[in-house]
Amino acid sequence: MGDLHRIPVLLRFTTTPRQWRLEKGFLRAELGSFGRPRPQLDPWEVREEFLNLERTPGKLLKFLKKTGAFNVVSPADVRTYWSYQDGLRTMRRAGAEGWRNILARSTNRFIAELPKLKLLSGFDVKYFRGLPQATVDVNATLHAILASILFDFIQGSTFVPCAREDCPNDFKAKRGKQYCKQYCAHLASLRRRRGTPPNQPDLSRSYR
Repeated sequence: MGDLHRIPVLLRFTTTPRQWRLEKGFLRAELGSFGRPRPQLDPWEVREEFLNLERTPGKLLKFLKKTGAFNVVSPADVRTYWSYQDGLRTMRRAGAEGWRNILARSTNRFIAELPKLKLLSGFDVKYFRGLPQATVDVNATLHAILASILFDFIQGSTFVPCAREDCPNDFKAKRGKQYCKQYCAHLASLRRRRGTPPNQPDLSRSYR
């Protein structure tokens, strides 16, 4: 068997058009217009946007309109997507070694459904300037996010939770980095100076 792990691999996310509507707390997806261009998006950027998405129906609807099909049975309660958000965060933090154990014992709806997902829509190997290059194609937002996490696992990346106690986000581990973004670092520093506990809402709103 050849050294397949040495072949460079491109992860390509081509969106599948959907018309999204929000009705009484449920998101409904209808087939998009055929023949229109299908934008390609960066799976890692899509992942970070979804995992850091503010939990409001309007923000979620805007995200789905941009990224197209998500791979959730429609219509779905808005809370379903937040369950997926929680599950993806849990999976990413668990790492390559730990997420299989979580898969076996988690009560999260998303994690429980993981084994049923058909992740890839295409795989191809072509030669570029005499060297092989593999392309992995995905065409749903959830698949793109999952594939990007698995790619990071293969590369040995690990993820850690933000040091701000009331921040749900995590980030790729990097020496010396404690917070997911500058806002969290600033807010944590401000709280330390003022002696304000993490559950103080007014301070958080003042510095968004």
